[in-house]
Amino acid sequence: MQFKDRQILALDCGSFVSDDRDVDPFAGARLLRDVLSGPQDLSFTETANDVSTEMWKSMRATVLGSYSLGWLRILRPASFAIEAATNHMRALKVMRPLGHAFDGVLCRAVSPSSWLIYGPTPGKADAFLTEPISDVDFATLLPELMTQFAVRPVWRQGQLELMLRHAARKRSYGERHQRAVKNRGGKIIGLYLFYGNKGDIGRTVQVVSEPGLESIVIDCLLRDASASGLVAIRGASQPNIIQAMIGKKCAFVPSAATIVHTHDQELLEALKSGQAFINGLVGEGWTRFIGDRFE
Repeated sequence: MQFKDRQILALDCGSFVSDDRDVDPFAGARLLRDVLSGPQDLSFTETANDVSTEMWKSMRATVLGSYSLGWLRILRPASFAIEAATNHMRALKVMRPLGHAFDGVLCRAVSPSSWLIYGPTPGKADAFLTEPISDVDFATLLPELMTQFAVRPVWRQGQLELMLRHAARKRSYGERHQRAVKNRGGKIIGLYLFYGNKGDIGRTVQVVSEPGLESIVIDCLLRDASASGLVAIRGASQPNIIQAMIGKKCAFVPSAATIVHTHDQELLEALKSGQAFINGLVGEGWTRFIGDRFE
């Protein structure tokens, strides 16, 4: 990774497990200790559950609260309620047409500015277009949009393109929507990657924009998600995105924790102050371990 004017070695820590925990309850803790004592300048994870979080904290790691929130924007409330309930009771799928009909009534009866429904409203985003973008172009443009961050990844030639091809394998998440946001002059000012079929709750892996244009890129993301027939869309937070989502009727809830461990105090302060580009494509969110089926 790049930290200001120097390169650092970073370790992305995914899941860790141990066999026969009842016999050796501290095996996982020793494993984590050995990992964190490696030669890297920075260790981090974006997928820590409650048990892992406490273990990391015992190793003097730091939880980044502004990176550990999940955001949710409901687009079609009745359909969203039914879709969320089907995760616990599959038989409720038969009610999807009813939800679709009720959302149609709400759309006609309620103002688009209401919390109850989503509807594109006139705004600055109308002056911007979105279009699908290839893995090659996405991989070329993303590093250019990351230069605003003091801590950011340094991918080898072809590495990010390979990751994006790998990211296509998320059968549990549905169709991949990889798009660029451009102004009328054709300049690309933002990128995003999300998944979901019509009627699904969509999942966002990455959102990035030029500084100061985050709000417009998020408006375009919500507009595309709604046009794709999603009933809601969710994703992991980043500090600059949270700020831009204020007023867009997004709910924020605690999600898997993003945690960092470093002995470099200057680096830690940059991470704590939201100057890092992590989560999503800099973590585990892009891999098929999250969202694919292994049969």
